[in-house]
Amino acid sequence: MRLSLIYTLLDLSNVIRAEHLAAALAMWDYAESSARFIFGESLGYPEADRLLAALRAAPEGLSRSEVSAVFGRHRSESEIDSHFGADRRRISGAALGRDSRRSREVWSAKYAK
Repeated sequence: MRLSLIYTLLDLSNVIRAEHLAAALAMWDYAESSARFIFGESLGYPEADRLLAALRAAPEGLSRSEVSAVFGRHRSESEIDSHFGADRRRISGAALGRDSRRSREVWSAKYAK
């Protein structure tokens, strides 16, 4: 919204119009594409990158227990949760099925556009 406001002001307009929103979105896409080109698919956090690589190697996804094994079972649940939160556009989770006690949570990698 802020970018669209800048385009509105540059256009000497008092109203944000669709073309201002489109220009702002185009600028954001350009910046995101440039960052992806420069930095690749890295999340910027070595352990989150390690988790993403493991998820990409397992197209059927990984359970929480399997994710814990990626880190040698040496990470707390909150540390692992922070890795899941590092980039929600690339990592997704879903609760699938139920065993006798609880639902099974499976995490998988999303692929960039």
